[in-house]
Amino acid sequence: NSPDVISYPSESSLSAFGSRLKELVEQNSFEFALIHYGPYAYTRDGKPGAFCPIIEDLVGKIPIFVFFHEVYASGLPWRRAFWTRREQKKVVANLLNLSSASFTSNAIYMDRLERLNTAGRTITKIPIFSNMGELESPSPLNQRARQLVIFGQSPTRNRLYRDLLRPLEEICRKLEIQSVVDVGSGRSPYMPDFLAGVKI
Repeated sequence: NSPDVISYPSESSLSAFGSRLKELVEQNSFEFALIHYGPYAYTRDGKPGAFCPIIEDLVGKIPIFVFFHEVYASGLPWRRAFWTRREQKKVVANLLNLSSASFTSNAIYMDRLERLNTAGRTITKIPIFSNMGELESPSPLNQRARQLVIFGQSPTRNRLYRDLLRPLEEICRKLEIQSVVDVGSGRSPYMPDFLAGVKI
């Protein structure tokens, strides 16, 4: 059976999230729940403390596993991340304690998780699979077209075109790129029509 996936509601309401989660658990016989966690995934202000009671309630019904895509932020005193760091660390420690096992894909996050892992839960570092799909039989590199794909969300591509245009052009020249494909939401206002003479 394909898994039931619940995303954070568009109205950004923890109560709506909790109600939907409770409804799913009561209507189905799930063996476990996999939570994809980041400190800003369930709250835009980076204060996820109210998220934990919902998960504590869930753990009373089924086991949970947590994939930590991020752990906690940090910043200087005049940045919001400085003031939310303590709450974010507390939530991570709580989720580790509640989980049957946890996962992350980043060595830095792995180290931070180990330091917060007072319950001695299993933490595994695993790669994130590609959400673009993989070819079953990819052609050898020397048989492929020389093309460059620039892929990412709008803010990431904006920074790339705005701040790193010269290195991008140098890459195109050195690799003799013949076509450039821009993939992502919206057209960046910084994206040129050509990159080192190659049309995007």
